[in-house]
Amino acid sequence: RNMNVLAAAAVLLFSISPVVAQDDEIMGCGGFVKASNILARSIKTRPDFSSAKVKLITPSGIVKSETQSAPNGYYYIPIYDGGEFILKVEGLPGWSFDPAEVPVVVSEGVVSGCEDDVNFIFTGYGVTGRVVGASSGRSDKCAAAPPVGVRLSLLLADPISDGGQTPDKDRVIMTTVSDADGTYSFKNVSPGEYNIMGSHDSMALQATSIPVTVGWANVDVETPLVVKGYPLTGSVMSGSDPVSGVLVLVYGQVGEDADIDCGVLPDVSSSRYLPDPERRLVCAA
Repeated sequence: RNMNVLAAAAVLLFSISPVVAQDDEIMGCGGFVKASNILARSIKTRPDFSSAKVKLITPSGIVKSETQSAPNGYYYIPIYDGGEFILKVEGLPGWSFDPAEVPVVVSEGVVSGCEDDVNFIFTGYGVTGRVVGASSGRSDKCAAAPPVGVRLSLLLADPISDGGQTPDKDRVIMTTVSDADGTYSFKNVSPGEYNIMGSHDSMALQATSIPVTVGWANVDVETPLVVKGYPLTGSVMSGSDPVSGVLVLVYGQVGEDADIDCGVLPDVSSSRYLPDPERRLVCAA
């Protein structure tokens, strides 16, 4: 009889144990951070995704939980509460992912949105640099402010096999403009050889192109693009009436080797002009 009681107890425990396991089971989402096929073909070593984080956040931006991905990109993030969430991946500044986030809904113990692995595909790096104003180095008040609105284009390096014959417009990958402090950035850039070209409708740049190599990392371009000249405009008035035919001379404390393109300058040795002996005539209009 005792054996029958023990057997019955064992059957009872066996029958209820799966229910207990389900009640104690932690819900969550998992998957991998992976390199895109294009990136995977362009790199020679296995990428390390340990710097990538996956976060579970609310629609209002509150972080409920987060986890660091393993070097091979694997991650698992637990979910303890019900509601609507966003599963979001973050890498180093400039990294781009597709998708970058996925909606997740937890209701009555069921997780919708990550029934299968949620894989975040890493698609490219960030390239950042600066555009600076030319400065004589004499004093802060003479230093030019950071140029805003300079157009920057990221171009594929002209292939040698092409003999440099591919037009620039056919090699442009993406474009951007410099911001208030002269900084510019490109996102989602694949490894390769590129040129960064700058231009502006009224500003003149010392060099219009910088070579850049993108490997398995973000790139901070060390060589800045330098604006060497700015537009100078004004008017000559007599009261409220404009005056035409006036020759305007611009003098400045610049070196003899300064690169200034202002056309043919007049002969200021004539007494009809008022030359400034302390400064060099740099422009006339």
